[in-house]
Amino acid sequence: MADTIMQPRDIFKTALSAALPQDDVILVLFPTERPEKFGMVRRGEDNYVIEIVDKPQKTDLKEMWGAIIWRPIFTEYLHTCLHRDKIFDFAQIMNNAMQVGMKFRAVGFPDGVYIDLGTYEEIMELDRRYREE
Repeated sequence: MADTIMQPRDIFKTALSAALPQDDVILVLFPTERPEKFGMVRRGEDNYVIEIVDKPQKTDLKEMWGAIIWRPIFTEYLHTCLHRDKIFDFAQIMNNAMQVGMKFRAVGFPDGVYIDLGTYEEIMELDRRYREE
């Protein structure tokens, strides 16, 4: 997205290299202290996603998905959800996809940076962060 900064620069290369042939979707995860703003991810020890919880007010989850890579099978599933089933909630679509057997791999960047510049407050936060460096 044009209003998002993600680091390290090679997140997509790293995420793709972690993918296995059976993975349908790869979610790139970042730590956040503002879960109420993001799609939070519950993953298992095998790094497969168990659940997406969208913008929870309270949660024990610490990782949000900041980028997504998917194979054509998910494109087809997404199209069906939007056009035939009239489901427009992306978290619901992803959870439903996992329920029907699609494999969602989580690739975490515990030291990564994800900055969403969608609001004035977030732009000011970025400004403060760079001034501190």
